Amino acid sequence: MSPGQQLRVFSTWLQYLPDYGSSMRGDEAVSASALLQAEAKTRADEAERLLAELAPILTERQRLP
Repeated sequence: MSPGQQLRVFSTWLQYLPDYGSSMRGDEAVSASALLQAEAKTRADEAERLLAELAPILTERQRLP
């Protein structure tokens, strides 16, 4: 960054439960497809709402990253 340049920073928090991370380790790891289906039931909606809220701000990312 150059002196005087501004940068937008967002801190977000998505619900972490249920924790599917443990299902990604070990001999019986679930497939990526199964993981995405499980996430769709919990965090996907939350993430989509967050991105919808940020959409108007993100259109200015060329001027203000």
